[in-house]
Amino acid sequence: MIIDTFHGGMFFSIAYLAAFLVAAGIMIHDGVKKGYPKSTWLLILLTGVIFFIIGDKLFTYSRDQWGLVFTKFSFPETDEKNAIGGIAGLFTGILLAKKILHFNRPVFDSLAIALPVAMAISRIGCLLAGCCFGSPTTLPFGIGYDATSMTYYTQLSQGLIDYHDTVSLPVHPVQLYQVIGCLFIAGIVGLTRKYWKPGGSLFLFSVLCYAILRFFTEFLCDPGSGSFAGELLWGLNVVQWLIMVASLPLLLTLIIRESNSKIHSLTQRPFKVTELRMVLLSLILTFTVIQGRMWFDFLERSTILLFLFPVITILVVNIYRSHSVAGFRWVTPAVLFCSFGFMAQKSAFPVNEDEKMTFTEVGIVGMIGKYAEELKKVSISYDCGSPHYSYQTLARQSVPFFQTGINATYNRWKGKYNKLSIGGRLFFGDESLENTAYKPGSTLTFGISPYIACNWRWFGFQSGFSLGQMKTPIGKPKGELTNGEVISVGHSKAVIIPSLSLRFGPTDIVYAEGSFPGSFPFSSPFPQFRAGIGTGFGKTNGTRASIGFSNDAFYTRVIYTIKNTWVLEAFYADNFSTGNSAQRVLALGINYRFDKKTMSIKKDK
Repeated sequence: MIIDTFHGGMFFSIAYLAAFLVAAGIMIHDGVKKGYPKSTWLLILLTGVIFFIIGDKLFTYSRDQWGLVFTKFSFPETDEKNAIGGIAGLFTGILLAKKILHFNRPVFDSLAIALPVAMAISRIGCLLAGCCFGSPTTLPFGIGYDATSMTYYTQLSQGLIDYHDTVSLPVHPVQLYQVIGCLFIAGIVGLTRKYWKPGGSLFLFSVLCYAILRFFTEFLCDPGSGSFAGELLWGLNVVQWLIMVASLPLLLTLIIRESNSKIHSLTQRPFKVTELRMVLLSLILTFTVIQGRMWFDFLERSTILLFLFPVITILVVNIYRSHSVAGFRWVTPAVLFCSFGFMAQKSAFPVNEDEKMTFTEVGIVGMIGKYAEELKKVSISYDCGSPHYSYQTLARQSVPFFQTGINATYNRWKGKYNKLSIGGRLFFGDESLENTAYKPGSTLTFGISPYIACNWRWFGFQSGFSLGQMKTPIGKPKGELTNGEVISVGHSKAVIIPSLSLRFGPTDIVYAEGSFPGSFPFSSPFPQFRAGIGTGFGKTNGTRASIGFSNDAFYTRVIYTIKNTWVLEAFYADNFSTGNSAQRVLALGINYRFDKKTMSIKKDK
């Protein structure tokens, strides 16, 4: 079986998020079943999520990186993850939350099933991404990875394969072994949960079972699959030594607790978590996230925010409810709603069906991002004097880029929905190749992008082209190739790139959109196309927002008009991958609308 890791990063991201969501769902259900206060329980879960991610990263540090932590109080960035460290961080975070909140109910037993289930889901992502891979095997169920995988490059550096091989040697599907083992642990924990008497014993049993599973599967892991795995001592790697050191006190604790179960089974005292303590913990967590925003990667930040915003919102709502009179709670939301409603009335575009309006819009815009490209080595053979080309895969590289530009548009609107726009953009940019072995010449990009857009209420289109020195993800490099030359497959220089965008549905209510290339009037190899849905929030002055799919990524776009004069625009797309498979782009722009004769576009009625 051969696994293609081209989309592995996206699968890993999906599995990573799904693991947290499933585990949180199991714990929330268990907490509700036990009658725990919802706000307090959610806050404890949030603390566990944040500290799991912190421990997941810290336990991948090498000796030199830890030296930086203790000598310079600096936390080096790392893309690696370690589940053992995540469990340690989770344990620490929940203990901290219990201490701050004075929460004296058993918490960890709710993790006993959630933890192995989450581990099983995350390991599916590891299997598809090719990380945490196993050692070579001749067993019939061994799996191979393509030439873009970490497995391939590790075996290449170890001399097990050479550049002529297109896939890695078959390896043990260690990730699959752990998936099966974690699901088995979840089943055993569920069947034996009523036999463990003191609170916390079920969680200790679950952790010990996972430690045993991880200890034995480490024998089948490749030494190059992680920062710890390759450091051997007496035949065991660092992970196995950590498991042995940590398991002994856990086992003794479990035995002692079960032996003194009568002491732990006494009736617990009533408790009440004060709002002040909940606010304090919320501030600590928020401060931690803000301070570590550059240390966390995009996937980790997204996971934290996915939990942080709902939990803080629920906490604020509950505090508001507890300090407001039941019959008058609607007053404050009503006042805020009316205030924003009047603001929206002011920014609406109040033209009659027969009224015509012309204005010019000018602005500046910038874009930064990176895209992935595959490098191959050209081999030329001759048959009867005719050259035949073959390509050998070398690597994938990440190419950061930036662009900036100025644009001007002439607009002629009739009524609310009939709109004609004619404009263009001058752009300039550059790329920074991370692989210095590949030099395609100048990395400078520049050109002009004229376009015309026609929109009615139920249908709209935009057409144009980019002319200049650019790079396109369509086709292969043109020109005469030489033997041994390194080229970028799938990307080539372009002089002209056409574009087309279509929209179906009322733009002020909900609509579907599609465009190629997706970043026009920018000229960028990413994103190539875009398809999604959007809404105008009931406005006809250009305000709208949309989300959808772009290449192998997801995107969101927001255009906001301030008093019908200033137009702010933001676009973001990301495939949620890491390393040389990462593709993401962020564009921000600001435009100003004016008319030499009248300012009718600013009129409000």
